Amino acid sequence: MLVLTLTPQWLDKAGLGHLNALPHLSMTAWAPSPRAVYVAEQLLAEGQLQDGPLSGLQQECLTLELVIEALAQWVAPANSAAACEAAGLRPTAYQRACHLRDWLDSGAADSLTMGAIARHMGCNASTLQTQFRQAFGKPIFEHLREGRLRRAADAITAQGITVAQAADLAGYRSPANFSTAFRRLYGFSPKNLRAKR
Repeated sequence: MLVLTLTPQWLDKAGLGHLNALPHLSMTAWAPSPRAVYVAEQLLAEGQLQDGPLSGLQQECLTLELVIEALAQWVAPANSAAACEAAGLRPTAYQRACHLRDWLDSGAADSLTMGAIARHMGCNASTLQTQFRQAFGKPIFEHLREGRLRRAADAITAQGITVAQAADLAGYRSPANFSTAFRRLYGFSPKNLRAKR
């Protein structure tokens, strides 16, 4: 078990003082990503961190990575109006982008073309792509790819499937290409994740 303690003073200094008013954060459910699990295991495993003058800095860096992921759910803009303004979109366009993101995350669009996705959303493909990028900072197909990789990582962790099965689940014909994409997203290979299971 790994416990991270953030004092009210630390949150204030980090510009997150508004989180002090929320209920105790440890009482809130959080499903860590495979990357967060890997980072936590690195912090807990003896001999995984380098010795010497940089060890403290490395430990702090890994700890901050966990803190960022854990707090991300509370730091999102408080309402959709603020989110719209931050993205530079009108409320209807921002709501469409959010609806699209939720639909993409369901896996329902994994095998669809951009044209089919645009038809489903009732919007021009170019406009939809532009609005999604403004709202979330990445193209639609990058978000889709990341979602498939997340589902594959979850299946490796929960079910112990092989790397070849995970590649197939994520829509990759080649396990090597899958491993490369997986490493780019998570910073470690699917084989490493499977070995930690």
